[in-house]
Amino acid sequence: MADARRKVVAAVGPNGMIDAAGVAALFNAIDRVADATGIPIEEAKAEMTEDLREDLGLNDLQTARLMEPSKKGKKANKLDWGPSTHEGLG
Repeated sequence: MADARRKVVAAVGPNGMIDAAGVAALFNAIDRVADATGIPIEEAKAEMTEDLREDLGLNDLQTARLMEPSKKGKKANKLDWGPSTHEGLG
């Protein structure tokens, strides 16, 4: 990480590094807010990440719920990752 930080600072300067860290932190926070509110993953993103989610075992997590059957016969084309809509989880 130290080497990566040095390269970023060399490329965009110290203020650019601070801005990049702030943007990364905001994306992390916004994603967590969306997850916590129960916003389902969009169909296009579900399709693009299907193999990755399967490889990482994300579909097996307690908070992953199938929203509707896939039109393509796969596991799902929409997933709900937010716990706020799940009954009996607590």
